[in-house]
Amino acid sequence: MAFSTPGGDMQAQANVQVFLNMVVFGMDIQQAVSAPRFYSISAPSSFSPHEFTPGGIRLASDLYQKVSEQLAALGYVPQEDPVWDKDFGAVGAILIGPDGKLYAGADPREETTAMGR
Repeated sequence: MAFSTPGGDMQAQANVQVFLNMVVFGMDIQQAVSAPRFYSISAPSSFSPHEFTPGGIRLASDLYQKVSEQLAALGYVPQEDPVWDKDFGAVGAILIGPDGKLYAGADPREETTAMGR
């Protein structure tokens, strides 16, 4: 499997979430790429002016609806963002399935294309 995304500080977070969606949660490659994401903003941004929110976490709106109260009770500072916000990355992914075919996933958050065969 190969996958990547542009997105500064979100790159590692998006890649880990896509990987876990497939390996732990059993999603196919397109489901894993399209699934709602979250974005920790608790550490200083790599980009000037290096803003951060202690305990801050940005959530796609459907995740926000499901978990924001529980996260707030644990001391996090949840923020709601649109589901398809491009700040959540734009993952492109491809893998070779057990049948030898190529399967691909294209992120709907950006103009992304992926093709298998």
